[in-house]
Amino acid sequence: MLRLIKFVVVANIIAALSVWLLSQFIELFSINHPTDYFFYICIVLWGVAGLAWDGGKASKNYDLGRAENKTQSMVSGYDAKADKLKQYRQNYHFGLKMFISGLPSLAGCLVVYLF
Repeated sequence: MLRLIKFVVVANIIAALSVWLLSQFIELFSINHPTDYFFYICIVLWGVAGLAWDGGKASKNYDLGRAENKTQSMVSGYDAKADKLKQYRQNYHFGLKMFISGLPSLAGCLVVYLF
């Protein structure tokens, strides 16, 4: 649990720094209200989570090619399916942690907006 809290804090700090840098150099991302700041942090974190969870259609069917079948036959003793399952689980785990990291930003956005 402590590792998750550390991850959430570090992810929010990195996202806050990236949003601050974008707001300093690009006028489109200028921050007018504190809710904008929290909202952009939430969007950054959940955008990364979405990329990690889904990965796109191309990443789901990369093992259907002839080249992949040929390389599997050339490598002995390597379990490609187990490696793909491990990679999928790691991506899902990272995406879930990034989603959880976005929740404090969303809560901060709602608190500042409502009060």
